[in-house]
Amino acid sequence: MKLSLHIGLASAALMAASWASASPQGRGDYLNFESPQVKPIGAATVDGRRYLFVCNTPDNSVDVFSLDKMEFPSEQVTTSPALLPADPDALDRDRGYAARIPVGLEPVSLTVATIGGVTRLYTANWLGDSVTYVKLTSPSAITDEELAFTYEIERVVHVGDEPMCLAVMSLNSGDDGHLFVTKRTASSYSQLDAETGQPTNVTDSNPSVPDASSNGADVIMTTSGIFANAFDPAALDEGTFVTPVSTPNGVMAVKEPHTVAVVGSRLWVLGQQGGGSKLLHDSNGPSNSGGEVPGFNLDLWSATIAGSGVSNLAIVPPMLNPSTAAPATAGTGTTNFNMAANASWVYVVSTEAMNADLGNPALLSR
Repeated sequence: MKLSLHIGLASAALMAASWASASPQGRGDYLNFESPQVKPIGAATVDGRRYLFVCNTPDNSVDVFSLDKMEFPSEQVTTSPALLPADPDALDRDRGYAARIPVGLEPVSLTVATIGGVTRLYTANWLGDSVTYVKLTSPSAITDEELAFTYEIERVVHVGDEPMCLAVMSLNSGDDGHLFVTKRTASSYSQLDAETGQPTNVTDSNPSVPDASSNGADVIMTTSGIFANAFDPAALDEGTFVTPVSTPNGVMAVKEPHTVAVVGSRLWVLGQQGGGSKLLHDSNGPSNSGGEVPGFNLDLWSATIAGSGVSNLAIVPPMLNPSTAAPATAGTGTTNFNMAANASWVYVVSTEAMNADLGNPALLSR
C-alpha cells in the first residue's frame, strides 16, 4: 500500500511536469480562425447533368457531387440514411462524389453560370483575395456522371482584400456576362468580365472626371451614385491595386458589403455593418446637446445595369430620415448575413432587424 502510494505520487509529479513544459493548445504562431462562409453551396446543370458544388473552405477547394447518383430509391434511404461515404476519396463511386477542385485560399462563396455556351464555376477566395474561374464539362459520351465530370482552371483574378460573395449577370445573348464580387474590407465591389476576368467599364457618378478604362476593378456605392477606380497591376498588396479615378461623395456609403444578388438587370448589394436601425443615434455624445440622428438604414443597396454592362445611376437610395417616404430598402437591420432576391421580393437575414420592437409579440404584430 505504501509502495503504491509512492508510485502514484511519482506518476502525478511526472504528469504535472509534462503539462507544465507543454505549450497550451491554441498558443503559438499558428492563427486559427474560421472564414465567414456566405454562399458556400450551389446546384447547377453541366451539359445536361445535375451537380452539387460545396465549398471545402479549409481545404482550399470545392467538392462536386452528382445529384442523380445521390438520389437513392426510397427503401434504400430508409434503411441506409448515410448518403455519402465516410471518405469521399474512397473507391466506392456509387454515392455521387465526382471531383475535388483546387481553387484559391479558403473559398467562402461560389456560383455557376453558363456564358456563351461555356459553363463556369466562380469562387470568392476570402483569404486568397482572389476569384477563381473554372471551366466545367460533362461529356455525354461518358455515361457515368461521376467519371464524366471534368474541369479546367482557367484563371485566378486578384480582386482585393476579403472577397465575400459573387453573382453573374448576363443581359443578352451576345453579352460576355458580368461578374460582381463584394469585398468586405474595402467596402466596395469589383465588376469583372465573366469570361476574361478583366475589370469592365463603369460610368462614374462624377461628371467632371473622365471615366478610366477597366475602372470596374473597385466600385463604391454612395447616396450620390457609383464611384469607380481603375486597375493598377503595379500594386497588388492588400487591396491597394486600384488607381483612384474620382473621390467618392455623398452623405453615406455602403459599409462592409456582404452579399450580392442579381435579378435580370438589377444588382442588389447587402452591407453587413452599414447603417443603423430604428433606434436614434447620437453623433455628438450623450452628454452634449444636438447631434441626434434619427433612425436610418443603409444596409441594402441597388443599381440597374444598362444593356451594355455599364452601370447607370438608378441607385435606390436608403432611408435617411423618417420624414422621407421609406423605400423598399428600409428596415433590414444593422448586422446582415445573407440575402436572396427574385423579381418581386428581396429576403434579408439580419440579427438586429427592428430591434426597437420590444418582445416577440411586438415583432409578430407587424
